[in-house]
Amino acid sequence: MIANCFKFRSVGQGLFYTGTINIDGKNFNFVYDCGTVTDQKLLYKQIDNFINEITTSDEKPVIDFVVISHLHLDHYSGLYYLSNKATIKKIYIPFIDKEIVDFSLVYDFYIRDNDIDDNELGQVFNFVRELLLTENDTVTFINDQTNNIEIPSSIKIWIFKLLHKKFPKILKDDIINDINSLFDTEPSFTQQDLIAYITKSKDNSNNISKIYLKYLKNKLNNTSIILVHFPAKVNSCCVLYKYYFRNLIYRRCAFSFSVKTLLTGDIDFTTNILNKIVKRAEPSNYLFLCLQVPHHGAKSSWAYFKKTGIIALFNVISFGYGNRYCHPSNSVLKDLSYKSVFLVTQIQMFEYRILLYF
Repeated sequence: MIANCFKFRSVGQGLFYTGTINIDGKNFNFVYDCGTVTDQKLLYKQIDNFINEITTSDEKPVIDFVVISHLHLDHYSGLYYLSNKATIKKIYIPFIDKEIVDFSLVYDFYIRDNDIDDNELGQVFNFVRELLLTENDTVTFINDQTNNIEIPSSIKIWIFKLLHKKFPKILKDDIINDINSLFDTEPSFTQQDLIAYITKSKDNSNNISKIYLKYLKNKLNNTSIILVHFPAKVNSCCVLYKYYFRNLIYRRCAFSFSVKTLLTGDIDFTTNILNKIVKRAEPSNYLFLCLQVPHHGAKSSWAYFKKTGIIALFNVISFGYGNRYCHPSNSVLKDLSYKSVFLVTQIQMFEYRILLYF
């Protein structure tokens, strides 16, 4: 039997998904997104829980890979803390040009509401920026040239596939031009320019926010790396799942005609993206065991997806109660009302295990 466990963890408005596959007593661990804008301490607690679960000796546990779907703080705010707790072999991040990285990070850390302690804000910012802008063996940037890559895995019985849509160059040029016009700088602005500018006045901060909302708010969502994972050579399975609500645990067993999990970040689905998913995730069909409902159940991301014909046994929406974005949309909940929906929030968590015998 191949032991495995996959969890959508309680982090509020964000996403923290973990997976562990055990073969002959050795764990293969991976993470898809690690962030929140609800409560950073809650995220740290969930990271500590995950670390305790995968620690098997006195040495630091190993995470074989981490996928950060896209550069919004609610998907990566815990990466620095996670990296201090475990040895991460590989991190997959969407490729975005240096100027856009600086612009996005400055907005996330210095303008957008976040729950990161002021004492560690600079450390987290510098860690993420260095990770994104410094060549190293740990980080792999996903772009159109490395599209549809297969993640190298020592576990040949499990398959991991990535899909990604590149950030449009025309938007990059427009962003640079608009920001440079504020600073009157040539050839381009720097991270220091941005921070110095926004700290001078509220109006300056608002000017940067307007540019961000104009170009990046939704466009970064669509650079989300999609992860599809599933056991090889198995087309159906029995699944044990648990739904946690505070101190209550709801346990059930189910049968599924699919073994595939689809993790979507915040992407808006298109026909092209859907066809790639179906083609790459053998067997080629629209059936999935588990779906992370895109973009915390936002109406805009769901509008096309509901027409795709994708069917999942488990439909999981990760969001935070009281979030200012009104996620999830009532219309999305209505569309899913006849399916198995699991809300993952500050107080709810979803876990599933695929029963496999070889």
